[in-house]
Amino acid sequence: MNDLSRLLIAALVVATTSASAAQLSAIGVSWEIENTEGFGFVTAAARCGDTLLLGDGRKQLVHRYDIGTQRSLPPFDVGPMLGLTAECASSTLYVVSVTADGNAGLVKQLDLDSGAQRADFPLPPTFAPRSAVWTDSNAVMIGGLWEPSEGDSDAFYEGRSLALRLSLDTGATEPTLPAYELSCPEGFWCSQVRAHGSRRAGGGNRIAALPLSTDVGIYAGNQLPRRVSVASPQLLRDGSRPQPGMSGADFVEWTATNATLDGVFAFAGGFAVEHRSSALEVREPGGPIPKRVHVSTYGWDGVAKRIDIPVPGPIIGVGDGMLYTVDDNDASGSHIGSTRIRVVELPLDELR
Repeated sequence: MNDLSRLLIAALVVATTSASAAQLSAIGVSWEIENTEGFGFVTAAARCGDTLLLGDGRKQLVHRYDIGTQRSLPPFDVGPMLGLTAECASSTLYVVSVTADGNAGLVKQLDLDSGAQRADFPLPPTFAPRSAVWTDSNAVMIGGLWEPSEGDSDAFYEGRSLALRLSLDTGATEPTLPAYELSCPEGFWCSQVRAHGSRRAGGGNRIAALPLSTDVGIYAGNQLPRRVSVASPQLLRDGSRPQPGMSGADFVEWTATNATLDGVFAFAGGFAVEHRSSALEVREPGGPIPKRVHVSTYGWDGVAKRIDIPVPGPIIGVGDGMLYTVDDNDASGSHIGSTRIRVVELPLDELR
């Protein structure tokens, strides 16, 4: 099974729960969104005006919700999906997908109002895309790992970049964001890299995170990355390391006492880091894996602003000074199959 296929399976199977909304320090607004056919697994979000877009990888749909009328709009059928972003000014939606054979990534350019497909941009098979995607100077930037392989565990990231730049003018692709660390102890889990950027940030700052690290890399222009520690009390570490080839079940056990970096989000005033650990002590037999999810915010100078803010679910998007998360509603703790979800908009100004 290739890495892209494993990634899709991981994204669609793992369900999470997190801190309740009552534990959250600051909530802006939230919306109760219903779908009589049930949601799959919502892992991406973007907002343009009063239209909220929710990427549902399990159902291969982009759900749409009109915030003004508080009504759901017809969804877009987009096929396999790893991530999405919207360019509101040009009414364009970009969806990161995979080719029919699952061996390479693909960017779909859609009309934001109708869902009509405008263009396809194939990605090289040597690049394994992840969920993060953003636009920058007539280009689409996608977080992911170039030339994924098991490799030498002492130099897993050597010579690799953590993102791809896709020119919307020519369709050409190139590596960007060189890895800021070399070693990683376990192949597949090491490949779950995260990256993001913001055109509004001074110097075009971009951010990347390696899942088993306690540092992030900050990138400005073509300069080498600057490493910044994001260690915190809830970014748990017990001193052990994942072992090469360890099973998924063993890795979940490891994450009960060790948190992973699962998201980085850039905005004008700095960046946010999301980390998760498994709350196996409250897991119901046969139920989904509960997760403790926390967010910390930093300035671009690397100075911490707020540390270990509990949030009600995994962060699924960022935009216009907001983070978006899904607060699961049904008793099982997962919104998979639920006919109603609660999307929470978290104001970064208050989180900072």
